[in-house]
Amino acid sequence: KSSKFMNAVATAAAAISMVFNRSQLSQGTTATFSLSDTIFDSCQGQQGAGAILLYDFPEFQLKNSLFTRNTAQEGSGGAISAFCPSKSCNLSFQNSIFHANSAAKGGGAIKWQDIAPTLSPDIQFSTNFAFYGPDIAGIGQSLRFIKKDLSQQYLKTTISQEHLIPITDLTTRILPSISSGNTLQHQLAFGFVDIYNNLLRETVNQPLTLSSATDDVETENATRASVGGIYDFRAVTISAIPQSVIGFQLSGNIDGQFMKWSFDMEIDGCVLGEIQTLENSCYRCGQDIADSSEFRNRRQYSIVEGDRQCLNCMDNGWCWGGANIGPRGGYWRFSNLTDTML
Repeated sequence: KSSKFMNAVATAAAAISMVFNRSQLSQGTTATFSLSDTIFDSCQGQQGAGAILLYDFPEFQLKNSLFTRNTAQEGSGGAISAFCPSKSCNLSFQNSIFHANSAAKGGGAIKWQDIAPTLSPDIQFSTNFAFYGPDIAGIGQSLRFIKKDLSQQYLKTTISQEHLIPITDLTTRILPSISSGNTLQHQLAFGFVDIYNNLLRETVNQPLTLSSATDDVETENATRASVGGIYDFRAVTISAIPQSVIGFQLSGNIDGQFMKWSFDMEIDGCVLGEIQTLENSCYRCGQDIADSSEFRNRRQYSIVEGDRQCLNCMDNGWCWGGANIGPRGGYWRFSNLTDTML
């Protein structure tokens, strides 16, 4: 009570580190620690909390205290980081101020794991900063579709809450459509948010798999681990009946519990120059012939949408694959709707 911690520096929590061993607690008893009227100013935790680390402490009460300019330089919880692996902690924060604290990862002021602390209405947060959860961050509670376009630098990209769509709100107008049998070129990204709707940005070693309960739908390369908290299913291959809407699901074991989320995606129809195969893929005629091949100008083709078979190149024309055909020298083509060369 009535203490000051200023300019402290440590590898983990710079001011107070409270790691509790539950095996030393007698049955039916508890351990309580109260902290009040205390100032934590400019404390720096290099790899952990800036000021206070709580690990599995049964009862912790914070009152009437000030945390300002504390920093978790490489970790989470600029002021306080709290863990409770036993799932039986009671953390209470009352009438305290968290101002200008920062964390390299989550929770500019507070980052908790396992059990959320109880915050009284008189707790004040101002100008705290973190990669996610500027004031407070918790653990993943629900899955979101990420609508924002992500570049190759997405590990450094902040994602605001308006770009996080609940799975229950997804429609085929929001999700990218898929060309059957081809690699998905567009972003199809998901991530977990905490109870404050912060997108968690730390890598989670719990993969998710994209699948469908429909018998005639096949997926390839459809399991992803998160990178920087983001599950990006770009480059997945899905084979399904073209021009249809298919039900999909994401599933995985999250914190020891099997979970799944369902949504619909639209399968594009085959475009001009493609045929629908027996496996329900859209195959671009001539795509198997390399550009360096001597037959690169004599590929198969299709110029009728809905064709089920590719055609061999005509003797008096050139065929470069798909619907891309033209006449040889000395011949001409009446229109793009015909493959007759005169």
